[in-house]
Amino acid sequence: MSGVPLSVEIGAGGTVIIRYGDVAWTLPAEAAARFGRALVAGAVAANAGEPPPTGTHVSDAHLPITAWKTGVSNVNMEPILMMEVKGGLWMSFQLPHASAEAMGEALSSTGSTGGRPPGQLLS
Repeated sequence: MSGVPLSVEIGAGGTVIIRYGDVAWTLPAEAAARFGRALVAGAVAANAGEPPPTGTHVSDAHLPITAWKTGVSNVNMEPILMMEVKGGLWMSFQLPHASAEAMGEALSSTGSTGGRPPGQLLS
């Protein structure tokens, strides 16, 4: 781990400011979302058993889940889904109750058929 401080904060006009040591980048929210997704995908790829070759361009990936857990928020009692991806990063997702129920049913259906529901081919 680097001793260089890293922080992210909300800037003016809905921007996102990323600070790494003395360097700061201000990004529009949509660009920050794309950057964040690519950064997570790159970290997962770099932690793979056989990482891609140096110079491989990373923008997105199907993230391999190595562990998961469910619970409720200690703030508002909404359902929480936590997933760990390769490399040790835990991501937490809060869902409204109805969405959590629908997601559980959809995952159960997809998992039990060993395939995809009609019209749901995702890339």
